[in-house]
Amino acid sequence: MPRRATRRAARRRVRTAGRPAARALPLPGGAAAGRPLARDADPDLRARPETRELLSTAAGHTLPLYDSVAAARTHLHDDRRTVPSISEVLLPVAGSTRHGRDVVTEACARWDLPDLVAPASIIVTELIANVVDHVGSMMTLRLSLRRRYLNMAVRDGSPQPPVPALGMSPQAAGGRGLLLVNELTYSWGYLPSTGGKVVWAALRRT
Repeated sequence: MPRRATRRAARRRVRTAGRPAARALPLPGGAAAGRPLARDADPDLRARPETRELLSTAAGHTLPLYDSVAAARTHLHDDRRTVPSISEVLLPVAGSTRHGRDVVTEACARWDLPDLVAPASIIVTELIANVVDHVGSMMTLRLSLRRRYLNMAVRDGSPQPPVPALGMSPQAAGGRGLLLVNELTYSWGYLPSTGGKVVWAALRRT
């Protein structure tokens, strides 16, 4: 290599040596998946390890992801991403399970999903009963219609993750709620939220 070219290459190495390297933060699914984000990028994009682990589950595969918080905010009222949904705030009382089933029946009738009334009613009953029995906080039930799934979610005021009772038969008289949810759903899980968590479940549309 000519001496002049060697000197130019050496100067380039000196100039770039002090630059911070980009840190690759692979995101699961969505438009921004796998794109590297610089270390000095928006701090809100640096998800905690436990949040990134949760986003790698089935829930993360259905969430739209964007390159920045600003980009996500521009789509908050995007009609193309608006999905049919029904929400209801419920008290932590036994009667809320019946009210939840009524909401499911209304949603399935509105969206022409008669085959999902029974399984969705069981799932919603168990999710609500879990809050009534183990959390005791106000809760919000939300049903939303996706292209391939009926999504159900209950938000409560406890950050503690739901824990299925291991070693118990689904036919047992009690303590079988999450086992039933696991048996009936296509997928289910939970996500942390401000002041609590959201337990969600998905049924495949027929």
